[in-house]
Amino acid sequence: PIATSAQIPTYVCPSDNAAGRKRSTFSRSNYAVCFGSTNLAPLLSHDHQELYPSTRNYRGAGDFDSLNLDGSLLENDGVFRHQASRAGRKLSKILDGASNTVMASELIAGQEGPPNDTRGLWLHHWAGSSTYTHGITPNSSVADELFSGVCGDETIIFPPCTNVPVYIGTAGARSYHPGGVNVVYVDGHVEFKSDTIDFLLWQAIATTNVGEIINE
Repeated sequence: PIATSAQIPTYVCPSDNAAGRKRSTFSRSNYAVCFGSTNLAPLLSHDHQELYPSTRNYRGAGDFDSLNLDGSLLENDGVFRHQASRAGRKLSKILDGASNTVMASELIAGQEGPPNDTRGLWLHHWAGSSTYTHGITPNSSVADELFSGVCGDETIIFPPCTNVPVYIGTAGARSYHPGGVNVVYVDGHVEFKSDTIDFLLWQAIATTNVGEIINE
């Protein structure tokens, strides 16, 4: 509890009110690593469950025991992934270029109200906790899709959130800054990305080796 409740001031955005706000013994932050252009584990999404029937009843972290953690079902196209011994990618695998590939961005931490809102919990690997995706544009009005129950009361929660029955994991980059979010690229430079960024471009900068040519 001492470690999980620790809050590092550097990782709390002054624009958010996450300072000192916890969920049980877990502290929150406002920064998350990128898990790619769609969701945390695309092959576990609804769209692929007919192809992979064994994932149809997949429910989340507790079911990781039944999966090969280094197998294809947990693969994605981002810098980070849920893959045990290879969770992060080597720099040599960032074929789109370190200056063209986003590895982290901002998110809005969950409030105290809904007790199960896990967004911003730096210890957890769940969508919106310490991870996010480019499946929606920055500060989108489209709701984050989180595993059943972690949204709390969907009628009052902000940012918008909806509970889904399986581990899809779509959580967008969000901030209280007017007009956009800050992103960090693999080479360490930071850029401000507008809420109105082209969706395909937003997805392209989240991928590591798809081969898109990024044009300013």
